[in-house]
Amino acid sequence: QAHSLGSLLTTLKERLAGVHCVAEHDVRGIGREIARWFPRPEEYAPYVSVDPADPRAYTRNVMLSTPEMEVLLMCWPAGARSTIHCHDESSCWVCAVEGEVHEVQFDLPLLDKKFERQAREDPRGNITGKCGPLRAVQVRSL
Repeated sequence: QAHSLGSLLTTLKERLAGVHCVAEHDVRGIGREIARWFPRPEEYAPYVSVDPADPRAYTRNVMLSTPEMEVLLMCWPAGARSTIHCHDESSCWVCAVEGEVHEVQFDLPLLDKKFERQAREDPRGNITGKCGPLRAVQVRSL
């Protein structure tokens, strides 16, 4: 049976309630629940927005927030990109509701000691050390 957006959000809340440790997430089970959702524009349209100051930038629109999780509708204009970033302390599931999304995963480059020290010590991210070349390890369409 297919999920509506409301039933999917309710299910996610129930399945992840009290589960704060990423290692305890039922990654496959949550993935199966998301696969049962048939996105209907009238359900997610209230969460669609663009940044009027930069219409080429993607937006993060919160659909549900609990202590255990956030459900976001991310709006990516054609050609939009994010900076390289890491989700190493969280679980993440993605469902494209319109268009195509391409994810590129990179190998962690070699970092010099100055880079590593500055990354730990400077909360603003003003890092002048060096890192080795980036190597894409996986490219996939979502």
